Amino acid sequence: MADLLRTERVALVSLPAFGALPLRKHVGAVAAELTQELTEPPERHRGKEGERQEPGFATKSRRFHRVHSPNPDVTVRITASYASLRLLLGLVRANQPWRLLAGLKGALAAALATSAYVLISPSAWQFVDQVSGIKLALMTVFATAIMVTWLITAHNLWERSTDPVERSRVRLFNASTLITLLFGVGCSYILLFAVSLLAEVFLIDPGFLEKTLGRPVTLDVYLEIAWFASSVSVLAGAVGSNFEDESTVHRAAYSRRERERRQARRNSG
Repeated sequence: MADLLRTERVALVSLPAFGALPLRKHVGAVAAELTQELTEPPERHRGKEGERQEPGFATKSRRFHRVHSPNPDVTVRITASYASLRLLLGLVRANQPWRLLAGLKGALAAALATSAYVLISPSAWQFVDQVSGIKLALMTVFATAIMVTWLITAHNLWERSTDPVERSRVRLFNASTLITLLFGVGCSYILLFAVSLLAEVFLIDPGFLEKTLGRPVTLDVYLEIAWFASSVSVLAGAVGSNFEDESTVHRAAYSRRERERRQARRNSG
């Protein structure tokens, strides 16, 4: 989570290592303690015989631990319980997955156009009226899986390494990519559902819908049509994302630091 190099008077804090929430509180606590360590006189960190003692780290949270660093230049190293899980969640948070679809203009345009077509198509209403809720739920899972798989395979988002030392890190980065895309597509799905439902209520006359379906219309009919439209829209968004260049997809899916890391890795490879 953090390293302090007293000889260089530098402290480095890794924001993703703190996890998802609450970031400001925990980072502030660690930063304050490291700052105190850096500003204290060197005499306070030496024993009676002139040998340097390990500086204390009295953080208010029991979740943080001070450990010995294999690097002799690192005076203080701070870790936390469940460090790998925290780092994974922190990487996902740094990627801001809720902004995924907004950064893919081609996918967004294809999704909205498809949703509009479904909403004004009486044949689509009749089809949805014959589909059960279980099948609609399966369509949601299928559409999400297709979108995530398409983005990964079409835009080289999956990393590989033949180096045994790097494999654990690569697995971590790939896991963060997968969760980022799943979360981002899920947020996009919810947004498309809300937009489709509002457009449906505004555009479709209840009397005309009842005449088309041949039965009384309740709220669940509107919800099912919006549900179906959202699933089809996500599938269309997957196809639309294919017209985006790789850099655009990387900007939408990753934080700036992660893009820089991937670019450096590609250049070194």
